[in-house]
Amino acid sequence: MSLIVSPLLCRRGHDDLGDHYLDCGDLANALKCYSRARDYCTTARHLVNMCLNVIKVSLPAISLSWNDLGQVVYTCVTVAGQHTKKFVLLLCIL
Repeated sequence: MSLIVSPLLCRRGHDDLGDHYLDCGDLANALKCYSRARDYCTTARHLVNMCLNVIKVSLPAISLSWNDLGQVVYTCVTVAGQHTKKFVLLLCIL
């Protein structure tokens, strides 16, 4: 039996669990799960998806001020942009 787990399975697991928490209205745990998926992103598309999930969860969070929300969006765009020059193209495709 192999105990090696693919990064794809880990990322998908975090995304699925984040989706579940989001459906239940638990934004804090959804954000944690989506953020944990970052360690397992292996392509630019994965990074863009992770950033969009973090932004999606951060938008309705009442506890975030506009400055905090702007920082979340800026950080996600910067992180994804550093990893690929095709970030804008992938963002448009999604």
